[in-house]
Amino acid sequence: MATLETKARFINQVMNGSVTVRQAEDLEGGALTYAEIKAIASGNPAVMEKVKVDTEIRKLDQLRASHINQQHNIRWQIKSLPEHIESGKKYHAAAHGELSTERDVPDQYCGHPELLTISDVAEWLGVSKGWVYDHTTRKQARLPAIRFGEVTRFRRQDIEKFIQEHARRASGSA
Repeated sequence: MATLETKARFINQVMNGSVTVRQAEDLEGGALTYAEIKAIASGNPAVMEKVKVDTEIRKLDQLRASHINQQHNIRWQIKSLPEHIESGKKYHAAAHGELSTERDVPDQYCGHPELLTISDVAEWLGVSKGWVYDHTTRKQARLPAIRFGEVTRFRRQDIEKFIQEHARRASGSA
């Protein structure tokens, strides 16, 4: 009988929307023991009150455990947010060719006629710096690049080869 009452309470809670499914009382946790059923059958009001209090304590313990888990998850998310924000900022800056290391490389190293910057390649191909960066950082990069930490350079002959291959594909498919 108690199991049916517990099931009915559970269904009523969910149907009314008074609590979410995660907060609805556990069917197994709400079941009465044989001793409790026997005590209730005796009709003693003190025993009935004790059963109600014990049931409420079980509910509160479950809510407390759920609350502790939620707090732990929130703290973990808060701790990892600065790292996620910084990672997003770096990706955004790199995609737009605005990495500070790109600007901080001395001109004597950038002036080599065989090595091109992201900006040089973008201008040569008539595309955005973000497009060049994207096609350089894919798992199967379309544009071969040389990386020195976060500095990216391209060999002039690699870009010329890229242009020739795409010109052949375009004329072959026409």
